[in-house]
Amino acid sequence: MTTLSDDQINALKYLIFMSKDAGPETKKICFALIDASERFKKPVYFTGNTKDAQFGVHDMVSSNGTTHLSEILKTVGLKFRFSHHDGFFVSGGNFFQSRFRKGEKHTHTIWLSETCYDRFASEIKKEDVEKVELKNSLY
Repeated sequence: MTTLSDDQINALKYLIFMSKDAGPETKKICFALIDASERFKKPVYFTGNTKDAQFGVHDMVSSNGTTHLSEILKTVGLKFRFSHHDGFFVSGGNFFQSRFRKGEKHTHTIWLSETCYDRFASEIKKEDVEKVELKNSLY
């Protein structure tokens, strides 16, 4: 299992921070997922309801984007990848209940795991994402 140093994790976060493929909400989600994954050992996911999150991770991992996040993770030897899907994930056996949570628009789930749409990943909460501060000086 590959473990990244603090400098490598900060470099990855800097790449995400500077990405033109995603907005600030997606970047905060990615940072929170990276931190919650405990150095890419623990699969995690987040379900949010922003338009930014609906497209941000897709654009950062897409070969049509400019970030190529999946290729960066692969290059440094990680098996973890970001994956995403419209709708929301419910842990405990149920996958997608519907495309939208009641009263929310643009519901989208983002995983950081070795497995796409990982049914056994741990959820991070909105509060964990809201604690993240995007500051270039951190990296």
